[in-house]
Amino acid sequence: MNFKNLLFVLFIAVVFISGCTQQQAAGNENQETGKADSQPDKPVQGGTTTGTTAAKEKKPLAKELPITERGFLIGMAGFIPKNHPQSSEADWKDLFDRLPESGELFGVYSGWNDTLVENIPQQVHTAFGLAEQKKIIPIVAIGFEPDSLSQEEADNYVKNNGEGFKSTAVAIAEKFRPKYLALGVEINRYYEKSPAGFADFVALYRETFDAIKNASPGTKVFTVFQVEYMKGGGKLSDAEHTKHWEIIREFEDKLDLVGFTVYPFLDYATPGEIPDGYLAEIKQFTDKPVIITETGWPSEEIAGIPATEESQKEYLIRLLGLTQELELEAIVWILPHDTSVAAGNGLFNHLSLRKNNGQEKQAFGYWQALLEIKKQ
Repeated sequence: MNFKNLLFVLFIAVVFISGCTQQQAAGNENQETGKADSQPDKPVQGGTTTGTTAAKEKKPLAKELPITERGFLIGMAGFIPKNHPQSSEADWKDLFDRLPESGELFGVYSGWNDTLVENIPQQVHTAFGLAEQKKIIPIVAIGFEPDSLSQEEADNYVKNNGEGFKSTAVAIAEKFRPKYLALGVEINRYYEKSPAGFADFVALYRETFDAIKNASPGTKVFTVFQVEYMKGGGKLSDAEHTKHWEIIREFEDKLDLVGFTVYPFLDYATPGEIPDGYLAEIKQFTDKPVIITETGWPSEEIAGIPATEESQKEYLIRLLGLTQELELEAIVWILPHDTSVAAGNGLFNHLSLRKNNGQEKQAFGYWQALLEIKKQ
């Protein structure tokens, strides 16, 4: 999706405040939070409705959730403070201080060659500088934006950039030993743009997977697909799509997890319209644990979708039901705050659980109620 440039463009702003975390980042050898050798136990199925003592003691909002036990981690993705893009230094500090309110995880998704320091994107240094201090686990993903490439550039992208991509991935693994490292973000968009280039990427991925495991055996390595495109949907995007679930199998023996971005509002006007079994096809093509690296629902009307804060809350509850049939590793909601930067006709402008001014939306209380259900 063209509007996904947001993740690669906006996050560069983190350079503005990264200096405050460099001391922690330099001391990563002593970190435990976020490292591969302190991984949580393998998750159970996405959730269960079995009653427990803890469930009986849940706060009121938690009683509205469709699960009473949580076998997966949660978090948010993106260095987007309140008042973005006119954020002050105090706004950045507020973002960092409040990261634990959003979950155990923090997604840091970068172009593989964005603002490199020691051959690693600056924002990755920043995330690991915060990891021990804030007790969060970074999910690192590096990728590139196929929609910005000409056809010739796309066809030859891996031939021209593959070694650099691999070198950056290995550098991250060697320095930080991350628990999670994704190679490629919505990589099926590259498949749609250039099947030949995608074939080269699969070979590069497999080589890079082995190199990462040599440097950091405990790191969970995976790639990320866009679900609505895989399903042949995504009608609010700029292009038509045909089903292509089968490409998952090209990575299968080199996947510790399989990642997906999930945005059903691209095809459905309300959460209630999302069909049962919406994510069931995943299990037909992989038996790996699933990590949802991005998801969200708008809280204001966009592109004819009559969205409200109520419908955003309904989507969160619906998602928890839809994922119960999966072996779920994590759910990551997109963006800590709304941004006023227009991207893709504004499709991403109101997906966060907090408004641009920092005010919490209705669904944020339910997200915190989910966090209060301690991971089993």
